[in-house]
Amino acid sequence: MDFEIRSKKENGGRKLSRERAEYFRLVQLGYSNREASELVGINPRTGREWRNGRPGGGRKRPRPPAHIVPAASGPSRY
Repeated sequence: MDFEIRSKKENGGRKLSRERAEYFRLVQLGYSNREASELVGINPRTGREWRNGRPGGGRKRPRPPAHIVPAASGPSRY
C-alpha cells in the first residue's frame, strides 16, 4: 500500500480527505467497517458516519452519506 497511516493527533484540523478515500477503497475491496477504520487510523464510528451519513438530533446537523459504495456481494436486487 502506498498510503501511510497518520499518527494520532497529527491531523491539525485538516480534513481527512485522503483517509476518507482510502477508507472507501478498502470497503469496496470487501473490508468491514472495523477493519477499514483500523487500517486507515480512524474511529469506526467515523467510518460509519462517512458511509451512512449522520442522522440529525440534538445539536448535530444531519449529513448525507459521503460517498455511495456499491455492495461487494454482487448486483442489486432492485
